[in-house]
Amino acid sequence: MKPKAIVVLLLTTSILMTACNSGSLNPGNNEGSEQTEMTTTETTLPPVYDFEWGDAENEAFSEYIQGTLVPEFTYTLNGYIHCYGFTDELNKTLTDFVNERFDRNYESVPFSEVDYFSGITLYDEFTRYLNNYDKFCDHYLDANPYYGMLNNKLTFSYLIQNNIPYGECVSAEVFKTLLGEGYLLFERSGSFKFTPHLGNFDEPYKYSNEELACVLLKYNDCVSTLCADADIKTMVITDSPETCEIYNGYLKDYFGDSAPQFGQLMTAEQYKELFGEDPMDLSYLPEDVSGVVYYPPEHSTAKDLYGTWVACQSRGSISQSCVFNEDNTGAMITEYTGLDYDTQEEVKGTIERKFTYEIIKHSSGQRWPGKMLLTFDGDKTEEYFFYFDYGDLYLEGGNDKYTTEYYNEEAKAAEHYH
Repeated sequence: MKPKAIVVLLLTTSILMTACNSGSLNPGNNEGSEQTEMTTTETTLPPVYDFEWGDAENEAFSEYIQGTLVPEFTYTLNGYIHCYGFTDELNKTLTDFVNERFDRNYESVPFSEVDYFSGITLYDEFTRYLNNYDKFCDHYLDANPYYGMLNNKLTFSYLIQNNIPYGECVSAEVFKTLLGEGYLLFERSGSFKFTPHLGNFDEPYKYSNEELACVLLKYNDCVSTLCADADIKTMVITDSPETCEIYNGYLKDYFGDSAPQFGQLMTAEQYKELFGEDPMDLSYLPEDVSGVVYYPPEHSTAKDLYGTWVACQSRGSISQSCVFNEDNTGAMITEYTGLDYDTQEEVKGTIERKFTYEIIKHSSGQRWPGKMLLTFDGDKTEEYFFYFDYGDLYLEGGNDKYTTEYYNEEAKAAEHYH
């Protein structure tokens, strides 16, 4: 009997194990029984950003955004970030650039992967404000014609009305609302000029969309400049509590107990204690912007280069001139006076370097210089920057790191004739 008991026990164990593996203790009747289903969870790995970003990429991207994200001759990359921050639009443009430059297919490239463009946005002079109370007050708090945007009635009123913490930049969407889709042309277009003491006018003055946008842009630029430090690459001042503590101390010293504080919402009560009046009612803004048109600033054309240009200042016994022809040829001419050591007589000579030129980018004044490539003797190509000011040509490039001013020979002769 004992052997039979062992066999029965083994068979029973086998049946139970089979039932467990099948998900049912009653394999003969599956109706009403619970079935155990095997599910597979797919894990999506984060993308690997296997590209290197350096100074060359900063420079190339700075040129790339002009004509893509921003219109040519408006904002630089540095200016855009200081005015509008790290926007979704900028991120899309960055992603497109990285995919093109490195042959990738990223959906989105975080700004942290390019070090927040810190090689462009950081200022060496940042500590001049961080460690100097007087300079901080002079630059940001004294309500003089240009600065003082951190002590501005219109700025304070807008931040209070829209529940924006003091020291937080206003988003780019606000400027679109105030100015329409052409908002990036606004301040650089020359169609609106900053008015002294703007934002601190007495009631009942009513501000326009353009005036509010101008003040808020300068406020953003002020706050961003205070973030131009290696510890605040994000351009968000509250990302550095140590820096906020220093600036908030300065604000307390300047305003007293009612001082606004970086990272905190300012109240109407604080405003009234500071100015003895209620915050401005800005509920009438924004006005309709459907018909607002901003025109891009004027810039040079190829024909502005045509002719002979003579250096305004000679260098000792050397004088220089440049010729730009309509067929994209030209020459750099150097005339010199020397002494023949054998005869001790004065001799004159001329060195002429012929070139072809290609304009890569036209100029819109000193702040927005143009760029052209000069190819000498058919093989050596050098990069030159140029701009015009009051009819004179300013040229820099090649081995000469100084900007040389040239006057137009024909225009000068015509002026002299008249």
